[in-house]
Amino acid sequence: MRAKRSTTFKILAGIFAVLFLLCAVGSAALWGMAQEAEFGTSTYAYIENDVRRYLVEAHLRDVFQTFHRGDDAAAVYADTNLIFRIEDEEGHVLAESTAKLRPGSSFEYTLHCQEDIWREPVFPEETGETVNTQVPRDPELYAVETTVTVSMDTTMHPDDMDPEWITVRYTLRGAVDPMMEQKDRYSVLLPMLECYYEIHGFLLPLAIGFLLLWLMMTVWLMSAAGHHRGEEEPRCGWLEYVPFDLLTFGVMLWIALHDVAFHGVGDPEMAVGVSLFVLADAVLLLLWLMTLAVRLKTKSFLKTTLVWYVLVLAWRILSWLGRTIRRIGSVTFRALGIAFGSIPLVWKTALCVLILALTDLLAALYTLLDAEVIFIYLILKNIVIGTGILFCAVLMRRIQAGGERLASGDLDTKIDTGNMFGDFRQFAENMNRLGDGMSAAVEERMKSERFRTELITNVSHDIKTPLTSIVNYVDLMGKENVTEEPLAGYIEVLSRQSARLKKLTEDLIEASKAATGAIAVHPEALDVTVLLGQTAGEYDEKLRSAGLDLILHQPGEPVMILADGRLLWRVFDNLMNNIVKYALPGTRVYLTLNVGTDEAEILFRNITRDELHVEGEELLNRFTRGD
Repeated sequence: MRAKRSTTFKILAGIFAVLFLLCAVGSAALWGMAQEAEFGTSTYAYIENDVRRYLVEAHLRDVFQTFHRGDDAAAVYADTNLIFRIEDEEGHVLAESTAKLRPGSSFEYTLHCQEDIWREPVFPEETGETVNTQVPRDPELYAVETTVTVSMDTTMHPDDMDPEWITVRYTLRGAVDPMMEQKDRYSVLLPMLECYYEIHGFLLPLAIGFLLLWLMMTVWLMSAAGHHRGEEEPRCGWLEYVPFDLLTFGVMLWIALHDVAFHGVGDPEMAVGVSLFVLADAVLLLLWLMTLAVRLKTKSFLKTTLVWYVLVLAWRILSWLGRTIRRIGSVTFRALGIAFGSIPLVWKTALCVLILALTDLLAALYTLLDAEVIFIYLILKNIVIGTGILFCAVLMRRIQAGGERLASGDLDTKIDTGNMFGDFRQFAENMNRLGDGMSAAVEERMKSERFRTELITNVSHDIKTPLTSIVNYVDLMGKENVTEEPLAGYIEVLSRQSARLKKLTEDLIEASKAATGAIAVHPEALDVTVLLGQTAGEYDEKLRSAGLDLILHQPGEPVMILADGRLLWRVFDNLMNNIVKYALPGTRVYLTLNVGTDEAEILFRNITRDELHVEGEELLNRFTRGD
C-alpha cells in the first residue's frame, strides 16, 4: 500500500510499462513481417535474395537520380558495397562503380527505367541545333532534368512545327560486393536478417509475454493512480482538470495523424518515426488509463467532461432565465391581481361579461362567412365557461360546507383555500379568521368564568374560616344564660345573622362547585309528588304570612323520577324563597306537575310584586335579583 503512494515507484512502473508495450508492439510487428515474408515456409537463401533485391533496386534508383543530376555516381557511392552500371538503349555504359560487375554473377539485379520528354520546334531563323530542356510527362516518374542535343530541319514553316515527345530508356545493373568492406545498409541489415530469421519463431510468445507484463504494470498503475503520500482516500490530480472527453478526442486526433505523418516518408525515416510515435502512443495510453481510473475512483467521471460543463452551464443559464421570468411574471401578476382585486365584485362580474361580449362580437365579425368556425368557437367557449362555472361552484360548495360546520359550533374547522383565487380565497380566509375569532372569544369567556368561579370559591373559603369562629363564640356566649338587656338581644341577633351568613357562604360554595362541575350528585329513584307535597307543607305558613294562596296540581298516583333528592330539594327551596320574597300579595302561586311519556315537568308560577322590564333569559342569569 505504501508503494502505491510513492511517486518514485509510479514513475519506474510507468517507464517499465512503456518499455514493455514498445517491446510487445515491436515483437508483434516483427512477427507479422515474418509471417508476411513467409519465413515459416521459405528458406533463408530465398528470403535473403528477396531482401537483397529490394535493397539493391532501391539503391539503384538513388544512383539513377544522382546520374540525372549530372553528378559523378561512382564518386558519390564509392563508400558503399553497391556495384552498379548504367547503360543506354544501345548498351553503352553511361556510368559505373569503381568495382566492376562480374559477368554471370548470381547476385546481379537489373532495373529498367524510362522517361518521356518533349522537345520544342526550331524556327527557321534560328540555328540548326538547339538545346531543349526536357520536362517529365508523368508526375510519378523521376523529377529530374536532362539535356539532349537534337538536329532539326530548318526549312519547315513555323506554323507546321508542333512539340514532339520522345522516350529515353536506361538499363541499371547492380549487385552487392561479397567482401562487404564498407559499412553501410548491406553490412548491417543482411547480418541482422539472418538473426531475425533464426528467432522469428519466438517473436509471438515474446510479444505475448511483454504484453502480459505491460498489463500487470498498467493494472498496478491504475490501482495506484490517485493515491498520494499521507492521504487515505484517492483524489484528483492535475490531469483530471482536463475534460475527459476533450482528452479522449485529443488522443484520437493524435492517432489519426499517424497516416498523415508517415505518408511519403522513406524507409529509414519511417522506422524512426514509427518508433517515436509508438513511444508517444504508449505514454498517452498509460496516462489515459490512469486518469480514467482516478475519475472512476473519485466518482467524478461525468463531472470532469466537457459535456457536463456545458450542460451545467446551460442549466444555470436556463435556471437564471426561469427565475428572472418567474420573478417578472410574479410581479406582473401580483400587480394585476392587486389592481383587479381592488375592483368590487359587482364591477368584476360586469367587466367579465363585457369582455365576453366583445369576444363574441369579434369572433362573429371575423368568422362572419364561416359557419364551421363559429360552431367550433361556440363549443370551445361553452366548454371553457362551463368548466369555470363548475370550478366556481365547487369552491362555493367548499365555503358553504365550512360555514355550516362553523354554524354548528365546530369552531376549529378550517376551509381549505388550496386552488382558490380572488374573492373566493378572500372570503374563505375571512371565514377561517371568523372561526379563530369565535374560538378566541369563547376561550376568553370560559377563562373568565373559570376565574370568577375560582375567585368565588376562594373568597367563600376565606369568609368561612373567620365565620366559623364567630358562630362558635356566639354559641358559647348564648350558653352563658345572659339575661341583661340589651346584651341578650344582641347575642340573639348575632346568632341569627351568623347562622344566616354561614348558610349563604355554604350556598355560594355549592353554587361554585355546581358551576365547575365539582359537586357530588347521587341520583336515586324518588316520588316527585311526595317531594312537592313536602315543599307545599313546608312553605304553607310562610305563603299565608305573605298573603299568597298556594294552588298545587299533580296526579293522584306516584310519579317516579331519578334524581338527587337533597339537591332537588335545594332547588325547590330556592324557588319558593324567591316566590315568598318577590310575589305580589293577594295573588295565587301555582305548583304544577305534568307527566309525559319519559319525563316529568314541574312548573312554579307567580306574579311579581314589582313590574319587570327585563327579558326572561336575563331573569335566569346567575345572581340576578328582582329588587
